[in-house]
Amino acid sequence: RLIFDVPYLNDDGLRLQLTLRYEKQDDAWHSGIGAPPALNEDAIERGDYLHGLQSLWMFSSLTQPLPQLHPALTATLGWMLRDADTTLDPQSLLAQRDPLGARGGLLSQLQGSVAWDTRDREPDTTQGTWIEASVRGAHPSFLSDWSFIGFNLTYRHYLTLLDSPRLVY
Repeated sequence: RLIFDVPYLNDDGLRLQLTLRYEKQDDAWHSGIGAPPALNEDAIERGDYLHGLQSLWMFSSLTQPLPQLHPALTATLGWMLRDADTTLDPQSLLAQRDPLGARGGLLSQLQGSVAWDTRDREPDTTQGTWIEASVRGAHPSFLSDWSFIGFNLTYRHYLTLLDSPRLVY
């Protein structure tokens, strides 16, 4: 993994992050999409839940603090590109179910988010709140083999325990 981070690209605090990642797994695990059926002992021994996976990832994002609205508010725009190749044994559960993307392909995903961040420090937060609402989507018009849209809402609240910054709940 290669991470490139420019935390203060301009005087307004614009942050550029770029991550490049290569992964190769001879035995990636798959037990199903959604609620999988109960695992079968014989299928586990035969390796039916395993498949090969090789992928190259690129993720870039621009994060802009929005102090004119509120000191804790930021907005982020990002683009993720992932080219994946899978090696499927015909008896594997992934080959039998053959869900969209099981045979690999190119995912090009755009995303945007707005976050409220009152944490005292990153990455070892001891107190504060981080709330993020995000939307992401992919479509062939921006080079993706698939189309989808997704939404997230994340809430994290950090509290110290026993007045010790080493214990955080």
